[in-house]
Amino acid sequence: QILQMAGGIIPIENRDYICVTIHVVNAGFFEMGFATTAGHFILATNVEDLERVIQTQGKDVAGLAGSEDFQRALAGLPADRSMVTYSDPRKAMATLSQMLKTMGPMLIMQNPEMADWIDLSLFPGAEVFTKYMDVSGGVMTTEEDGISIQGISRMKSQR
Repeated sequence: QILQMAGGIIPIENRDYICVTIHVVNAGFFEMGFATTAGHFILATNVEDLERVIQTQGKDVAGLAGSEDFQRALAGLPADRSMVTYSDPRKAMATLSQMLKTMGPMLIMQNPEMADWIDLSLFPGAEVFTKYMDVSGGVMTTEEDGISIQGISRMKSQR
């Protein structure tokens, strides 16, 4: 259904990976992907992370769910859950930084008046922000009268 909703507006490439079809959206400066495998829908803003999850499913290895980052992101959140989210803002900030470096000059070329108030050379690299960031996690649990969604974003000092 997601592919039908995109309606050809968003180019989606299908890749076979270990007998699973990964649907990849390439935004030029990053790729995101989604797949359905072993009864789970998985959406990832990093195709390599998605492949790692698929590769380790059903195996007795420490995949993403067994990683220290993932465990830290979900620490203190309910264990009885129907949905889990995991995010690494450090990777997101690196992607945003790359996007600004790539797309920023094109945006200014299309809108020259922006050059008067935006100086992309002053934008610091991602490392200026990521040194304060750590992982984020969230869970959705089913309650008697609905659902409950909880999340947490950790700071480096909370390690």
